[in-house]
Amino acid sequence: MLVLGIGVLIEVGRRMIYGAEPLSEWMIATAMLSLVVNLAVMRMLAPMKSGEVHLRATWLFTRADVVANLGVIVAGILILWLNTPYPDFIIGVLIGLYVIKEAIEILRDAKSEASYEEPTREESQ
Repeated sequence: MLVLGIGVLIEVGRRMIYGAEPLSEWMIATAMLSLVVNLAVMRMLAPMKSGEVHLRATWLFTRADVVANLGVIVAGILILWLNTPYPDFIIGVLIGLYVIKEAIEILRDAKSEASYEEPTREESQ
């Protein structure tokens, strides 16, 4: 997830430097379809979001996807309304930073759980 967030930021930078014509109608349609699927998955995962670290991570991945889908929909609408690609760049950066934040949360959670489960020297002997 950390790599994904960094990749999103790199892609936004690439599009800002080299240019890219955001196709707002496709952005909105694709993000809406993805949103429906991700909300269904998130609903199925909800009972497991307090479970083991890998289940919590899966729920956080899906939550990040929902946030990204909403961001892409908003960007697509703003691009249509304002007739400029800048909403795509701004929201793309925000999505990338949010995904990185979620990745750090997962890593901290996994580290905390791993240190909690580490046996003491006496237990391992």
